[in-house]
Amino acid sequence: MAMERYGVVARGLHWSIVALFAAQYAVGWLMPDVHRATPAEGLIALHLTLGFVILAVVAVAIVWRLMHTPPLFPPDIPRWQALLSKIVHVLLYVLALALPVTGWLNASRRTWQPYLFAVLPMPRLPYSATATGSAIGEIHSNFGWVVLAVIGFHAFAAFYHLFTYKRERFWRM
Repeated sequence: MAMERYGVVARGLHWSIVALFAAQYAVGWLMPDVHRATPAEGLIALHLTLGFVILAVVAVAIVWRLMHTPPLFPPDIPRWQALLSKIVHVLLYVLALALPVTGWLNASRRTWQPYLFAVLPMPRLPYSATATGSAIGEIHSNFGWVVLAVIGFHAFAAFYHLFTYKRERFWRM
């Protein structure tokens, strides 16, 4: 019996998101520290653009996932692993939306005018002048570490299946 795989669109969205996050983390680590008077230019502007692109691609991936049933888990996968997989995937989607939104909120709080590809001005989001509103940059940074940890767990689980079961299920995505 042939293994069920994700469709070409789902795989393309998945690997596009992987590449975008890899680029985003590289830019995030290379860009200068953001202080009170730091302008949104250079790597910071690129970081904002990548965040907008990630937000759009993740939104498309979520809509695609809601409209298309993913392949079934192989019958020999323990139920707890299937449940944990579903939880991790939902968490990845939620965090992949929350991370760019908190970055956008932080840019808005700083009164930066963010642009998409240095051409299309993006609207500023309303933000709260409360302590939470002031801490949104720190929240964004912390979300970045949480996303990295969840991505790491997701990758670990994929390689665990590759090396433990030595079957094709690794190649479903």
